Amino acid sequence: QTKVEQRRQEVAVEKAKVDSELATVEPLVNEARQALDNILKQALDEIRALPAPPEKVRMAIEMVCLTLGETNLDWGSLKKIMRKDDFIPSIKQFKAESLSRQTRQQLEKRFFSNPDFTYETVNNASRACGTLVKWGQSMIRYADIVHSIEPLTNLVKSLEKEADDLTTQQQELK
Repeated sequence: QTKVEQRRQEVAVEKAKVDSELATVEPLVNEARQALDNILKQALDEIRALPAPPEKVRMAIEMVCLTLGETNLDWGSLKKIMRKDDFIPSIKQFKAESLSRQTRQQLEKRFFSNPDFTYETVNNASRACGTLVKWGQSMIRYADIVHSIEPLTNLVKSLEKEADDLTTQQQELK
């Protein structure tokens, strides 16, 4: 009984750590997803119509497309991607957990380590793109947390299974 209870307490402590980490970033992710509802099709149409967009606007669109797994990032390809009916829905439904470490590092190096690539500076160039930057920042942060707590999550699952196994063994002995 004592060993089972001790394991269950360990599980509870570790699970609380995982839940706490995720709770810090989930509101940011939800806020960013809700902000996507405010991006008007007209704003995207205006961006697509630009033969050569401002640097911050282009960077924001590149960042989103790279996050979504696109590899061809020339302006013509980016405009085609934005023209798709599912462009905004695919952003809203994107699962941050699917971002690989390599992609996160690439996004960080190429965009988010640039002091001129912030929500504020991009938002001054385009409100729609500012919203996209906020979304990208929250996706990266969420993915970083999810991947950093993966060992902890696996430990919690392992401890839960071990506690269940000990409970089963204990019941069989009765």
